[in-house]
Amino acid sequence: MGGARPRRTLGLLLLLSVFTAAGVQAVMSSQQRQVSTAAELISAAGDAAVADIVVSADLTELPTLRLSAGKTLRGANPSVILRFAGGQDGVQLSSDNQIGNLELQADVGRRALFNDTKVEDLGRLVLRNLRTIGVIQLLARDKVRSGHVEAERVDVVAGDARSYGERPKGYGVEVIPGAFMLWNQQADRGTTITADLVGLSAGRAGAPVRGSGIFVSGAGDMGSTVTAASPGARRIASRVGCSSFRGHSSTACATSARSQRTARTTWSWTTGAR
Repeated sequence: MGGARPRRTLGLLLLLSVFTAAGVQAVMSSQQRQVSTAAELISAAGDAAVADIVVSADLTELPTLRLSAGKTLRGANPSVILRFAGGQDGVQLSSDNQIGNLELQADVGRRALFNDTKVEDLGRLVLRNLRTIGVIQLLARDKVRSGHVEAERVDVVAGDARSYGERPKGYGVEVIPGAFMLWNQQADRGTTITADLVGLSAGRAGAPVRGSGIFVSGAGDMGSTVTAASPGARRIASRVGCSSFRGHSSTACATSARSQRTARTTWSWTTGAR
């Protein structure tokens, strides 16, 4: 009789540990979902219980997808391609999103990646190991008042931004929007977007992006800023654009090549004529 109670207690503890492990596994599986079809991806993007979406196969004819706050979208390997239907934009970010290990393909004149401007705080948006056909457009306007963007190894293979009507003006020139565009449009100087931008590229020799290449801008001399830096480097603040204009460095580029080197914020681009 004396030995029965310890054995019973041990059995209850083992049973409890099994249920606890099962519960943890269930929580983990509900937070992460691996998808291999368009229907599964659409479902996971709309499921509030899924925090991490892992795409394991190339998918085509996708509608525009929105990532709600805190969601991550990534490829199971770096070669995964998401192809969006003709006339559709690609992925819309909201706040605290991460996206990477993917190639996003939209029409060259559409947005492969863009953000929801109806949220007040972008939080921390992370783009890493990402390729696109179609432009990347990250804007602080409407309700957006703050946020931080981290972009590393982001390559706009092809893009055409000439159809976007809003064009910043400064120092006697008008700048065509960029194939990669990070633009704080708020007039309030208290609105600052910060960014770490490393290893950005756009276009190819003989196949340039159309419009500007990489455009990082605030709202002009009297408006808001984008403050860009890399870890360990001093910050540089841009109130006007840093881009290319007709294939050359624009006179509207506030951050000079010297400043770019100082901040170790690296990018390259190949652009076509206007």
